[in-house]
Amino acid sequence: MRGMVLGLVLAAGAFAPAAAEQANSVLEHYRAYAAALERGDLAAAEREAAAAYGASEARDGDGGRTGVLALNLALVRLNRDEAEAAAAPARRANDIAQARGAASGVDPLRARLALWQGEMALGLENAPAMLLAALQDAEARTDLDDDAYPAAVRLAHKALQLRQYDLARMAWSEAQRYAGGALGDVAFARAQARIGEAATMVLGSRREEVLAQSHAMLGDVLSALWPDVRRQMGEPTLTQADLLYAQALAWSALTRPRPRRGQSDESASEPADLVVPNECKIHWQFPHLQEAYRYYPQRALIAGIGGVVIVRVLLGDDGRITQTDVAAAAPEDLFDDAAKRFLADGVAQRADDAREGCVMPHAVFITMPFMVTSG
Repeated sequence: MRGMVLGLVLAAGAFAPAAAEQANSVLEHYRAYAAALERGDLAAAEREAAAAYGASEARDGDGGRTGVLALNLALVRLNRDEAEAAAAPARRANDIAQARGAASGVDPLRARLALWQGEMALGLENAPAMLLAALQDAEARTDLDDDAYPAAVRLAHKALQLRQYDLARMAWSEAQRYAGGALGDVAFARAQARIGEAATMVLGSRREEVLAQSHAMLGDVLSALWPDVRRQMGEPTLTQADLLYAQALAWSALTRPRPRRGQSDESASEPADLVVPNECKIHWQFPHLQEAYRYYPQRALIAGIGGVVIVRVLLGDDGRITQTDVAAAAPEDLFDDAAKRFLADGVAQRADDAREGCVMPHAVFITMPFMVTSG
């Protein structure tokens, strides 16, 4: 909703509190729109924005503040994830801005950002490239983060659907730049975009140098998120930091360099800065480890599909698992039940080489790879 506040400021000057204007329906609907935004009622805001825009167009045509009101309607629809419905008013705002220039009151770059999101949702072929161009133009501005961040995220997801991985990576990079415009924690928004960029690199190429770069990026994300994860470790509900951390762990597992023949897999251990000093090093006992293949989903096995699941487990004082939560998975949902069933009887035990006086952890993230091997 912060992205729409600018539109309110732009429109406000058009409605000076003259007695004659106070009675007109444009002003009445505009005020109702502003009030709905203030209380966070997006449905009412959309309804009133549409009414204000319609009344202005009927009264003033392209004049007055019709362009600004059209843009307000497009923005509220984007905020409601109604990108297709945002296309028409965004196109109207853009056309008026082009025709009337500064007299329209419409920020032309803001209108372009809204327009190409709407056109992209409608499937216009060149819309993703035009949206990227608008995002790049916005880099010279300091006041468009609220509009540019969600636009960049939409572009990244659309590019991934189209398997345009270079475009998706550029979009995630733009999202990091504009993370200050995200709702919620800016650091988490930047981490999400960074994970998206790293994952896109993996999807676009399996070259060793690309995987290594992606793995390093994810390591930076894990280190940045760890203090927030650690602070709330053991809470019964997964936090946003937990979920992001698990996503980074999942992709990190998929990019981890495999040891060459005769080498130990040292990269599988936790980075030194993510190890809790007073917690014991543990090893797991799984009663059915030798029959682990029984947990592999049959349809995935037949199709030769592999993946990875990140499970956060809560541990009792005896090391037994008291709660399991799938925090991330790639691909989603396919291996979730198998992972939880396999872990059900697991017991965490103090490792023989654990330091003296250490404390057993109450929560642990477990990375569970599912791989189909030949032979």
